[in-house]
Amino acid sequence: MHVKRYRSARVVVAATAILGLSFAPTSVRILGLRAGVPALAAGACQPPNHGWAGWENGSSTTWGASAWVVTCIPSFCTGGNPLGGSDLITAYSMVFASQTNNYAQAGYTISPGQSLPYTYGEFTYPGHCQPSGSCTSLYTTTNDGDNYQYWENYNPLAKQIYMYQGYGNGLVVELANTPYDPADSSNSTYWWGNAWYSEYSGENINPQDDMPGTAAKKATFTSVNYEPTLDNGNEPPTTLTGLTSHQAFSDEQTYWCVQMVNSTAFNLWTNGGCPPGTPS
Repeated sequence: MHVKRYRSARVVVAATAILGLSFAPTSVRILGLRAGVPALAAGACQPPNHGWAGWENGSSTTWGASAWVVTCIPSFCTGGNPLGGSDLITAYSMVFASQTNNYAQAGYTISPGQSLPYTYGEFTYPGHCQPSGSCTSLYTTTNDGDNYQYWENYNPLAKQIYMYQGYGNGLVVELANTPYDPADSSNSTYWWGNAWYSEYSGENINPQDDMPGTAAKKATFTSVNYEPTLDNGNEPPTTLTGLTSHQAFSDEQTYWCVQMVNSTAFNLWTNGGCPPGTPS
């Protein structure tokens, strides 16, 4: 997750009836300062240094990734934040290419000064959007406890990776798509290489920021799936399957805990004293 570039998303599958709810794309708004709750990772802000905690499917190549992720609103480090409002805490599913450091992800993100996270899609686009070469599309706010499906897949007909948010009631929103073909080996600028993998993770930028989830209310990732074969172009894809193997990881075992629930689910939280079996 990097500096944001905002654009609208589009609804690709609409539910037959949604009573009293509106899922139209929203404009980006600052919703008011959050209460001064100290981060559980306990301390004053430090120089930026990305941290991650979650699952990685690094042994099986994939054309897509998917997970249902519960929104948990985390706290930021205390004191003067060197990142200011550009600090971020996120949770997402992701397809990435280790050979070229490219990725496409969908999930939720929150920055200091926002009271609620936004759902988003983000992808690398070398030479475009931000100096980092990443492009981000925010869709709508998400409340604490919401549970949405976030997934990505390569569409062989459109020759692009699409990023989606699913509501579980027939509504599916396309959050973003790569405006290039990452599988085209003839274009060295945008080719991702031969092997793509999946990741399901929380991420922060300041090492004293929390990860989503607390010991009392963990951030859950369920139906953690990947796409082992090319889909036929369905939108959304229909060939997702459970992980056959995965590796749990955490950059800080002392505070950021990753706990396996079953072969397709895990919990993530910040509270220190991680139970046995959490990654080091």
